[in-house]
Amino acid sequence: MTWTGAAILAVALGAAYFLLARRLLTVTVDGESMVPALPPRMDALVRKAHKAKTGDIVVVAAPDPLTGWLDPSGPAKLTKANKGLGHWWVKRVAAVGGERIPDSEETVPEGHYYLLSDNPAGEDSRRHGTVPASQLLGVVMHHWPLDEES
Repeated sequence: MTWTGAAILAVALGAAYFLLARRLLTVTVDGESMVPALPPRMDALVRKAHKAKTGDIVVVAAPDPLTGWLDPSGPAKLTKANKGLGHWWVKRVAAVGGERIPDSEETVPEGHYYLLSDNPAGEDSRRHGTVPASQLLGVVMHHWPLDEES
């Protein structure tokens, strides 16, 4: 390979990495709200997005304990300050805007999601209300367990 070819390859790989890093991230599940689908300590690959469909597993900004998901701060963004545990929740989309809330006659407002934990004891939209789409960080694409020694 020539020097020019190597430089082109390096630029292409750098650009691909930059684009993927902006669109994908990994999270480690903490807690038991998504058992059995996602047990604690499981890693998940997340595609950053503000759209999901019913049945998707998503990562959302955690609700305010008193007011729920009122969307006062604008779109959810991952920063150094909110990267830690407790700032993000992993939940399953039970209904999207316009669909009926499970076991209810109410419908989800447009631009919102109704999220449920797979574990019935988990906190979710039953307690905190519907989630504005802007609070969605992304959709889980793939998950795998951590090594026992990790």
